[in-house]
Amino acid sequence: MPIRPRTARLAAAVSIVLATTAAGALPAAGAAPRTAGPPGQPYELNLTTDRATTDYDHRTVDLSGILTHADGTPVVDGSVDVTEAIVFTTWNPWGDPIDPWYYDARSLGTVHTDQNGRFDLPDTLVDHVGDSSLAQSYHEVEFDAQYDPDGNPDTYTDLIYESIRRPATPVPSTITATVDKTRVRPGDTLNVTGTVAFPAGHGSVDGTPVFLRAFSESESDAQTTADAAGHFSFHWKVRGDDDDFAVYSAPKDFYIGGDFAALPVATPITLSYSAVSATVDANGLATAKATVNPSCAGSGAAKQTFSLQFAAEGSTSWRTVATAAPAAGGALKGSYKGGNGSYRWVHAETDVCTAATSAAKAVHRTKTHIAGFHGTPQPVRRGQRLRLNGTLQYLDGSTWKPRGKHPVEIWYRPTSTSTWTRKYVVQSSDRGAFQKTFNDSTRGWWRTIVVGTTGLYTSISDPDWIEVL
Repeated sequence: MPIRPRTARLAAAVSIVLATTAAGALPAAGAAPRTAGPPGQPYELNLTTDRATTDYDHRTVDLSGILTHADGTPVVDGSVDVTEAIVFTTWNPWGDPIDPWYYDARSLGTVHTDQNGRFDLPDTLVDHVGDSSLAQSYHEVEFDAQYDPDGNPDTYTDLIYESIRRPATPVPSTITATVDKTRVRPGDTLNVTGTVAFPAGHGSVDGTPVFLRAFSESESDAQTTADAAGHFSFHWKVRGDDDDFAVYSAPKDFYIGGDFAALPVATPITLSYSAVSATVDANGLATAKATVNPSCAGSGAAKQTFSLQFAAEGSTSWRTVATAAPAAGGALKGSYKGGNGSYRWVHAETDVCTAATSAAKAVHRTKTHIAGFHGTPQPVRRGQRLRLNGTLQYLDGSTWKPRGKHPVEIWYRPTSTSTWTRKYVVQSSDRGAFQKTFNDSTRGWWRTIVVGTTGLYTSISDPDWIEVL
C-alpha cells in the first residue's frame, strides 16, 4: 500500500528535533503544548474538537485551536496550517524498529487567528477522501496544526506544531471463506470463495476490496473485489514459500470496519531422510535409525509419528512393527525382533510434513541350530560315563548344512533349581559333529548354546533330560 508523504509533518518534526536537542529529550505524544522559537519569542499552540469520537452517523467535528505567546497573550491574525490524516498501522511482521504508524493526509487549509488568538474549522469532515486503500486502517484521525512565526518555510527552528488524535468508531462487517483443499504444495491451485457482508442499512458491498495473503511476511499477495451480493473468489497458484493463508476485507467506507478470516490451509514441509541404517544383533533384535529434517520433527501437538516397517527376507510384503517420534534434531530410532529382512521408515502426510518413505535397509545373520542333541546311555548309573553329542548346522538358503570348527557350549540344570550353569565348551568337527563324555552323578537337564558372533545368530538347543540311577 502506498504511503503518502506528509511534507509539513516531516518539516515540523525536524523543527521539533532541532528545537529540543539542547533540552536532551523530545516531547511525548499527547504531552503539553509545544513551545519553540528564538529566545524571547516562545509560543503555545492548542487544538481541540467538540466531539471525542466520530461514527457512521456522525462524521464531522468542530475543530478549533488557540495560538498564544508563552505569557498567554494571543497571537492575532496568525496563519495556521491545518492538516487531517487517516492513521494506518505499519505492516511489520519482522518487529523492525520502525514507526508503527503511517498516514494518509489532506490539507484543511490555512486559517487565521482572531483577536483572541482563536481559530475555528466548524463541521470538519472526518473521513477518508480519495481512492487509496483502507487496508490496515487504525480507525483514528490525527489533526495537525503548524504556525511559522517568520513565514519563511526555509527556517525550521521557529516552527510551532501541535497534533491531536481522535478515534473513529466503525460498524463491523464480516467476511467468510471456504477453500477447495486444506493441504497444498507448490504449483497447486488453491480456489478460495467467500462472502463479505455489511450490517443492514449501511450501503452496498459491491466493489469492496478483498485481499488474499499466502505468505506470512506479506501484507497481501492478491486482491479482488466483492460483487453486489458480496461474493468474491481467488484462484491462487501456490508458491514455495507460501505458509500462512488468510483473506481480509477493507471496505471503502472509513466507517465500516474490515474483517479477517484465516484459511484452513496447510503447506506441509517436504520430508527428507538421512543416515538411514539398520542392524540386527545375535538374538534377532533389529534396530533401525534415521534422521529427518528438523523442521519435520515437530513439537507438542505437532510432533510427528513415524512407522517402522518390516519385510521378511525374500518377501515383498511390508507391515508396521513399531512407531516412533523424532528426538531433538530429528533423530529416529526403533527396534523389532524380526531377524533377517528389510526395515524402512514411513510417514503419512500431515499438515506439518509430506508423506515420505525412507530407503529400505536389509539386515542378515546366518541362522544356526543343533541337530540331534541327546545323551547316552539313558538312564545312566551314578558314576558311569555319559556321552552328550549332536551336530551344529547353519542355514544356507533353505538347506541346513554342517558348521565346523565352531565352539559349542554345554549347559546343565539339576532338577532342584531353575538356574543353568555352563559346564563345558567343545569344538565342532569339520562335519559339524561334537561330543562330550564325562562321569555323571546327578539327574537333570542338559542343553547346548551356540553364541552368536558377527554374522551369526545365537541358537539354543532343546534340553535333554538325563535320568541318573
